[in-house]
Amino acid sequence: MFRATFLQRFVLAGTLLAVAVAKNSGSSDQEDAMFSSVSIPIQHSFQTGSDAEFRERGFLSFKSLSQGRGSYRQTVDLSTDDSNLLKELALEGGLYRARVPTQLLSLQYSDDIGYVSSYVKACSLLESNMSDDITIHADQSGHVLGISILPSRGTCTKSSEEILAMEVLFFNTTVSLSLTVSGPVPETQAYLDKLEEEKMQKTANGQDNRSFFAKYWMYIVPVVLFLMISGGQGEQRGGGSQMITL
Repeated sequence: MFRATFLQRFVLAGTLLAVAVAKNSGSSDQEDAMFSSVSIPIQHSFQTGSDAEFRERGFLSFKSLSQGRGSYRQTVDLSTDDSNLLKELALEGGLYRARVPTQLLSLQYSDDIGYVSSYVKACSLLESNMSDDITIHADQSGHVLGISILPSRGTCTKSSEEILAMEVLFFNTTVSLSLTVSGPVPETQAYLDKLEEEKMQKTANGQDNRSFFAKYWMYIVPVVLFLMISGGQGEQRGGGSQMITL
């Protein structure tokens, strides 16, 4: 009986351990999934001027912080007032503007953070049936460098009556993420260290790269002076003997 009780306890302990490991594994998978996904809010404005009011449009989501396609989720429907504002902006030849925060990995966004923005002609967005391609440009650390918006149709050919008659319900947006690639950095310090090492080796080996004259001038100059003086004395002696002969 003691043996059976011991086996039962052993099996129960093993079961509880397996359940705990499964829970930890599931929690770890959920955390990995949470941190591997990247989402950033996007705002837009139907107004002109530096004091234009931006309002929430939706979220741009990416599976990971790597170059590739993402998805767009519209969180605020376009109201009738929004539709009329966009049409008025198109008739005036105005610009539709959108912006995103400058950091992809922020957990909280506030009004005092920085934004990068882009704009397109409101008429081209309308004539594209609200279809646009949004690209987020960021570096490897998740810092957003810029945003570009490209409507599926870049021309404005419709008349005022056609624009006013258009239905504006929702955006049809394609999203992509473009990461900058760091270029090669010159190894300046390594090159300077190499030059310093070569200089030290030359000094240790006693190598002298001066010219022949620079190294032995103290021997050459006295010999030249001696030859010049000797030659002058010889000429004087020769001239004196000729005078005596005459």
